Amino acid sequence: MTEFMNIQLFSEKTGISKSALRYYEAKNLLLPRERSTNGYRIYSNEQIATVKLISSLRLADIPIKDIKVYLTENDEAKQKQMMENWINNINKKKDLLSQPPLFRK
Repeated sequence: MTEFMNIQLFSEKTGISKSALRYYEAKNLLLPRERSTNGYRIYSNEQIATVKLISSLRLADIPIKDIKVYLTENDEAKQKQMMENWINNINKKKDLLSQPPLFRK
């Protein structure tokens, strides 16, 4: 059964701030399922995984335009390739950070 919730409850359930949810909406990454008669944003529990993915990708410094492409891509193979590319880039950065310093005092 689909559970619907306002932005406050959705924020509490996901751990994503209300301001971040509004920002994701402004960037067309995550739109509320609907608006109530009084204009409140209404989200569904099916959107929880999506908003957590968006938040994780943002924490990994993935550009919003790339996340938008990922979310709108219908080909799972292309989505998988995008994710693998991001992971490879993050691993390269991690490898760079784990190198010993070039200069010593």
